[in-house]
Amino acid sequence: MMSPMSATGTKPPRRPAQEAREADTSGLYSTDTLAEAIGVPPERICLWIAEGLLEPTAAVGDAYYFDFKQMSAAQTLRELADSGASIKKLRRGMKRLRRWLPEEARQRSLVPAEGHLHVRLDEGELADADGQLRLDFADDLGPVPMHAPPRTAEGWFEAGTDCYASGDSAGAIEAFRAALQADGPSARVAFALAHVLAETGNHEQAAERYLQVIELEPQNADAWNNLGAVLCALDQAESACQAYTRALDIRPGDTRALYNLADTLDELGKTADAAPHWRAYLQQDAASPWAAHARRRLASI
Repeated sequence: MMSPMSATGTKPPRRPAQEAREADTSGLYSTDTLAEAIGVPPERICLWIAEGLLEPTAAVGDAYYFDFKQMSAAQTLRELADSGASIKKLRRGMKRLRRWLPEEARQRSLVPAEGHLHVRLDEGELADADGQLRLDFADDLGPVPMHAPPRTAEGWFEAGTDCYASGDSAGAIEAFRAALQADGPSARVAFALAHVLAETGNHEQAAERYLQVIELEPQNADAWNNLGAVLCALDQAESACQAYTRALDIRPGDTRALYNLADTLDELGKTADAAPHWRAYLQQDAASPWAAHARRRLASI
């Protein structure tokens, strides 16, 4: 399932070195997790990226990572594709959007309407790909208002992703919790809830939700990695190292878990134990912005 991602896949890997924060993949979803979250093959995500329809939040080597806004955009693309919109048609709509919509807002609030790409503006108006306002659709599209709650778990989940995309973390937490209450345990929903809880500083609650994901999906490497991140935030570094190690047992060579484990061992003063993980990380990700920090740590041992 999704593990927000796991990559939905929604995880906070540990914070990187100070100078590499711009490349931090904390809380981002991997391609596989995003694909599972919205119900499409990973190849579809790669196609959307190649066609310029979906813009990853970060890239580490050949791996792409996405935030909740990109997840919402990907879900919109899936809905449009399911309604019969071709890649050519979607590409044409995105090209028109780029002519007038700032890059930072481009995929913030995409919505489907009549089989075409539209965008929800900051003021709440709906605009088509050419920037023409479509106020007549404003009440039918966009985030589900909390005063008119959806009746199903999937509806609550979509409301949560919409709230998060619009900056309403409290509303997202409420919606994700309602989704769990509506349909019982779900790794996808628990992962998303854990992500928002961690991002808002509710680390104890986030740890509980990541543990719920792990109970449902013991082989979810993203959940183990994210659990390690929140355990570090709770000053439980030893337990965090165990979580990172478990992530690596499941997914050997995972660059985030390798980096996080080595960094945490360094903070514990276990530099000799950290060294092989720094080396393994550099073998996998030597060109990333984090590699300089890894080399400095190795040189100091």
